[in-house]
Amino acid sequence: MPLTPSHAAAALLLERTWPRMPLAALVIGSMSPDFEYLLRLIPRGEFGHTPMGLLLFCLPVGLVVWGVYRAWIRPMVHDLLPPGLSAGTAPRCDASWSAGALAVLLGAVSHVTWDAFTHADGFFVGLLPPLASVALPAVLSGLRWYQLLQHASTAVGALVIAWVAVRWWRNHPAADRRFAPRQARRAVAAVVVLSIVSGLGAVLNGARVADRDLAVVLGYAAVGTMVGFALASVALAAYWHGVTRAD
Repeated sequence: MPLTPSHAAAALLLERTWPRMPLAALVIGSMSPDFEYLLRLIPRGEFGHTPMGLLLFCLPVGLVVWGVYRAWIRPMVHDLLPPGLSAGTAPRCDASWSAGALAVLLGAVSHVTWDAFTHADGFFVGLLPPLASVALPAVLSGLRWYQLLQHASTAVGALVIAWVAVRWWRNHPAADRRFAPRQARRAVAAVVVLSIVSGLGAVLNGARVADRDLAVVLGYAAVGTMVGFALASVALAAYWHGVTRAD
């Protein structure tokens, strides 16, 4: 599968096409079909990628995640950003739930469309037989075109996201990128916690299938990473809200 976070690249394109759409909802929607993996702790699902699943799973679950992000996680993220950046990325509090629902659904459709070209059972793989043919017989006899597209699109998606993030950072003056006193320490601590818990999730979930092929282990590890990241994000937000209220 294309790694789930790479699907956010499609959300960035959708946001440029429809700039009034809430970006967070588009990003969450673009990953929502894979949320079934997180619930099952395995890198495959049976419902989230189906037409019915878009409406009955991706939409409601995506809206719940968006709501949690808006009310619970986003305030912490803005508090950890340098003041100059945080002021320039004010949350779109006026985004309605209907706009959020449409954004989640559009993001989910982009995910399923992407997968349709990169999975053995994808719609376009079945429609276009060349996608299922061997891509590089002289190099890797078992590698098919849809698999090559899968790996290449994952890399391209990750590079697009990294490029957008770096450009966003560099487009701000140095003064805006300066952390407030003790803020950098808190931001680094949050990154360390996220990294440790995500890594632990990868190890624990990958260990469940340690006797399987490396590709299977990596798939389970990827799911464990996302579960760990999600749990750590919620836990950090809970800690931040508790400290903020105490202050």
